[in-house]
Amino acid sequence: MNTPFQGLISFVNSVSQGFAPGYINSPLRGFAYTRIKMMKENNRSLRFAVCIQNDEYPASLERHKIYRVLPDEEAEPDGDIRIIDESGEDYLYPAEWFVAIAVPHEVKISLLHVSKIR
Repeated sequence: MNTPFQGLISFVNSVSQGFAPGYINSPLRGFAYTRIKMMKENNRSLRFAVCIQNDEYPASLERHKIYRVLPDEEAEPDGDIRIIDESGEDYLYPAEWFVAIAVPHEVKISLLHVSKIR
């Protein structure tokens, strides 16, 4: 799969394998590797879910709509999930009201763009 950072990833891989000798001790090598690692972690941390129940909060949640999920380790053991709702703010809702979904990278970009417009 090609990503917008494929060239940078190839460069870092070639440096780590010794194919770019002038860059082995370069500070750019560490920077590039760290940047790629951060991008991969951020991409994994972007989670989305579809709302399947909104009985108590119809103004805040729309059924069948995709919402961004924010990590909240304290809420998860209680059966809650942190969602950016229709207000544009994040709130806790019962996790059973949502179904986690995997979305392609292009869809993630679109969903994030839409959420920033509000």
